[in-house]
Amino acid sequence: MEKILIYLLFVFFLFQNFNAQEKRELRFNRFYQTKCIIAKDEKEGINYFIRFYPNGNIIEVGTECDTTPKDLESWFNLNSKYISIGNYKLKNNKIRFQTKNTIGEVKYKGKLLDENTIVLKSHSLINGNKDRNKYYYIE
Repeated sequence: MEKILIYLLFVFFLFQNFNAQEKRELRFNRFYQTKCIIAKDEKEGINYFIRFYPNGNIIEVGTECDTTPKDLESWFNLNSKYISIGNYKLKNNKIRFQTKNTIGEVKYKGKLLDENTIVLKSHSLINGNKDRNKYYYIE
């Protein structure tokens, strides 16, 4: 009886851990955005926007903090020359991608916290800057 109880507890904890690693889904119909980021000794800040596509493409851009998603609608797409473009890989809740524009490349890795929040660490191959930001889905 004791062995059965231990076995059932083991299965229960295994099942709980499995559910904790539940796969999260990206959202494709709008943007993810950071809050306004103001670097030390800077007066003005920057917002970052990213958009994922079901085919594995991703686009990214940094804008002034007062930029709204509505401001992006006409030009923030795969055909724009003003954005960084890359391909992402998503496995369970972990995501990796690298974006490239005319200036250089930035590497990202992170995880989906829930259906509306992604935490990303970035490493710029342009200037060596490393950062960590939360991106929030915007309807």
